[in-house]
Amino acid sequence: MKKYVFLLALVAISISLSAQQGLFDISYDDPVNKADSLLMQFSFKAAMIDGYMVKYYAKNDPMVEAVILFIKPDTKTVAGWFVKHWASNTDEMDEIVVRRMYQMHREPTMYDEDTDQMIWAFNLDRSAHLLFVGDGSLCVLYADSRYNELFQVDQWQQDLQEESEVPAETEGQKGAPPETEGQGAPPPEFNPPPTGQ
Repeated sequence: MKKYVFLLALVAISISLSAQQGLFDISYDDPVNKADSLLMQFSFKAAMIDGYMVKYYAKNDPMVEAVILFIKPDTKTVAGWFVKHWASNTDEMDEIVVRRMYQMHREPTMYDEDTDQMIWAFNLDRSAHLLFVGDGSLCVLYADSRYNELFQVDQWQQDLQEESEVPAETEGQKGAPPETEGQGAPPPEFNPPPTGQ
């Protein structure tokens, strides 16, 4: 009997741990350097650091416009991340994202009719949200409610919208990042100024 209880506990632990990993193989509490390396494996490069947000773009990703990492100021680890897919993606492409979320996290914990989003609650603090935003793009937000101040939704969605309106496609390349200073140089070291908190 003890063997079965132990086995069930082990399975429950492994399921809860696997639920903490999400799109691009990023996990909550990953060191920023690890998350950066994972995104680089998918051809994403850090293009902008804004406080404790690091915005990534890929030149030729057919489905994803941008990824934003939200970094905990005290530990320099991942508090959450946001994946914005292209507004021009087809319904079939959006369905791939939805299926991937179901494969990774199983059935959503809830559906919020008011915001029209599917939510996977991993524990009391951490969750994943699948929703369409104002420009019609499908987005996935991995959030940790203990760090709500990092997830300034209105501001970073507005910033992404403005960046995607900038004509960045010069040679017909979908997904070219906005022009940034020092392009081609390695991304700056992530060490934002203290916020006074």
